[in-house]
Amino acid sequence: MADTNHPDNRLLLTFTEFTLEHHHNCSFDYLEVYSGDTDNGPLLGRYCGSNVPPDLLTSTNQLFVRFRTDNSLTHSGFKIEYQTICGGVFTDFTGTLSSPYYPDSYPAQAQCIYEIQLDPGFLVNVTFQHMEIEEHTDCRFDFLEVRDGDSEESPVMEKLCGFRTPENIISTYNNLWMKFETDGSVQNRGFIAQYEALEIGCGGLLTEPRGVIASPSHPDRYPHSLTCAWYLKAAPGSIIRLTFDTFFLEADMECRFDYVQVMDTDGVQIGKYCDNRKPPILTSMDNSLIVKFVSDASVARDGFSARYEFLDGVEACGGTYYRDTGVIRSPGYPRHYPHNAHCVWILKGWNQRQITLNVSSFELEEHQNCRYDYLEIRNGESEVSPLVGRYCGNTILKGIKSHSNVLRLEFKTDGSETAQGFEIFYDSTATGNTYSNLLKKMV
Repeated sequence: MADTNHPDNRLLLTFTEFTLEHHHNCSFDYLEVYSGDTDNGPLLGRYCGSNVPPDLLTSTNQLFVRFRTDNSLTHSGFKIEYQTICGGVFTDFTGTLSSPYYPDSYPAQAQCIYEIQLDPGFLVNVTFQHMEIEEHTDCRFDFLEVRDGDSEESPVMEKLCGFRTPENIISTYNNLWMKFETDGSVQNRGFIAQYEALEIGCGGLLTEPRGVIASPSHPDRYPHSLTCAWYLKAAPGSIIRLTFDTFFLEADMECRFDYVQVMDTDGVQIGKYCDNRKPPILTSMDNSLIVKFVSDASVARDGFSARYEFLDGVEACGGTYYRDTGVIRSPGYPRHYPHNAHCVWILKGWNQRQITLNVSSFELEEHQNCRYDYLEIRNGESEVSPLVGRYCGNTILKGIKSHSNVLRLEFKTDGSETAQGFEIFYDSTATGNTYSNLLKKMV
């Protein structure tokens, strides 16, 4: 029996010579290797003949070897070399990782590889209980290196040394690769840590009137190769407001890799966002909204966090809209709009695209100067942007087109008469000036 005298170590057997009597079932002369201190442990192999067995690595710190011969043929036998190995492959959902001989001092010239391999759909969370590794500014001498993946080529997450207990480390894959290496000088107690599997959970149906949406693991880095979709569903007559508090995704001009996509439930895109610039406050057209988060297999960032709130569609009118097509309706349409309403819609077409308004219905309180209830349209997003017109009564608005890719619609009512209101469809598919270009021409 071989024993490393330390429960965290394992044994590596290497066969250098091997010639026994041959038999297809190894029934006569044979060598058996068991993991553990008796032949009740798992059988690692039974060998005979002249083929040299492969290297054997135990899963424990003990090994039981049995050699048996009969009374017939004999051969030159075998020679085995064994050595103590630290580290190992860990596939359980929880486990302990430690330096050799912990809590005693680790040996000089050690190199231990720890490979945590979990099923797809899980991340690795490592929690350190203690660390005492020779200290150096660059962790040049003794160190624990943690890589996000399954090999030595995976991205480095941390290189640790010193006497400060590190914070938790969470992988972005279902694998984590760790290397503990020491030189020939100072030895300390080393480290001990626990790991656990974290199940990736994201997306779902949200019907509570307010809440938070966040990328998995936020504020830590989000995992790779994810698709999460949140379906926000409010009561009929409500709208949904989405406000991003933090936002840091992989950068790309076209948001092809990691991105957040916000859509109406009919699949029409409101916006697609990446990089580290927070999206604007977004408001749904009706009582539902889809928020989709996608990450690829390369770069991972801190992700995002956003608050959503269900609002009364009559009281909370207006909003900023980033989409090619849509519809603007007065509060309560087709019922009469309320008194003392004030709504502002900002429509922003994609870069270099003008916006066209097509009115399907329009009925406001009549007045010669549209003093009481009115809809005011401006080229740009400011209340002092160039005025397109102020409308009231039963005016039929035909094919209003913006000068740039931004329009502002402001709806105001007083405390007297009300009417059915309006329904206006907008479309930003024509090529034209952006608002910034228009301002340059006006200067």
